[in-house]
Amino acid sequence: MRINSLGLRDEDDDVRQNRFNLNKVVIHATRPSERQDEAWKVMLALPRRIAELGEERGFRTALVVAPALFQVDAPDWDAMLRDNKLKPDERSRDAPNRLLASHAAEIGMPMLDLLPAFRAAAAGAGPPLYFALDRHWTPAGHALAAREIAAFLSAQGLVK
Repeated sequence: MRINSLGLRDEDDDVRQNRFNLNKVVIHATRPSERQDEAWKVMLALPRRIAELGEERGFRTALVVAPALFQVDAPDWDAMLRDNKLKPDERSRDAPNRLLASHAAEIGMPMLDLLPAFRAAAAGAGPPLYFALDRHWTPAGHALAAREIAAFLSAQGLVK
């Protein structure tokens, strides 16, 4: 049984199968491809349209980027690459976050990237931030996100 750095067990097929979906990491590729370009075209249209709807209706919008476990936990990233025979130099854990930050700045939308906060918390001795089987946030992960989002919205003047 392997315990990753976040205290999650990788002992059975359910855990291994839920670790990763190849469709999710096309956006982590470092080399452009038609599939990646199409994925980003769709993805980047969404925040732009949300910002437009906010402007039309008289409210400000913001973008919050939630990290996947493999972005937070380096051993999980390494295992994902190895298990799926992906080349490390052809993927970047941070690529989608950088592109989203660039796009958000381009359209004037404030953005909060939760990745740095999750990495910092994961490096500490606190409770796990992700469940082992479904790779979603635990209560500790949700609490961390809530604190970060509340501080961000307040700092941006989006809540009083």
